[in-house]
Amino acid sequence: MHHGDVKVDHSFTEAIQEVIDWANSNTDELVLLYLSHFDGASTCETDVKAAMATLGVHVAACSELSGLTVDGAMTLGALSGGGRVLATDGCVAENYDSSITCYKNPFSVEKFQKTEGGDKGANGDVQFLGFDTCYGDDMTTRNSMYAYLDTVAAMTPSSDGTLNMAQGHWQSDSYSVTAGTLSGSSLLKDEESSQLNSVLASDKVAGYAHLNLLEVDNVCDGGLELLAAIRARA
Repeated sequence: MHHGDVKVDHSFTEAIQEVIDWANSNTDELVLLYLSHFDGASTCETDVKAAMATLGVHVAACSELSGLTVDGAMTLGALSGGGRVLATDGCVAENYDSSITCYKNPFSVEKFQKTEGGDKGANGDVQFLGFDTCYGDDMTTRNSMYAYLDTVAAMTPSSDGTLNMAQGHWQSDSYSVTAGTLSGSSLLKDEESSQLNSVLASDKVAGYAHLNLLEVDNVCDGGLELLAAIRARA
């Protein structure tokens, strides 16, 4: 339901082949695969790149991305089956901000008792602490997300081929995972409750000065509308 170590009994090669099969059936689309975080066995990076070569997927160096147009990327990622899949060996500035979580630190005891009617249990502890969330009437948490995206979208594009990523989804830390679980939520439900994809599509994307990579959760909720908004920028 949230970020964590999860074993998926499905090989890397099989997963990439599914991407290739989809691309070959949708030849007007470009799939970009971002290769990074080669954890695990010492040969992980070598094995990944060998698998990509065997499958016929080009892994681009950062220098190949400098000044590259969409048409150029389509050509560089051309597959023998007609699809377009291009992988990058890193080459992404992720702009990760750990503070952009859906659940913020709980109210102080005093504030909770005053605003939420909480009281103390037999052991002297507050029985329940509310938390600021990315949904509901309070816009504080959502505004922090919008301010972060505005900042990233205003960054001048790099000249060395590094792509700029805007992380348009809620981050996770130990507190937010605990709070989300206690709320019966998940990363997908957090996006749906906050209507983040919908807001990006209707109010935000059109005004961004620069947009390389937009990373989102839960594309089944407003993903097509968000795609249309991004394509309308062209």
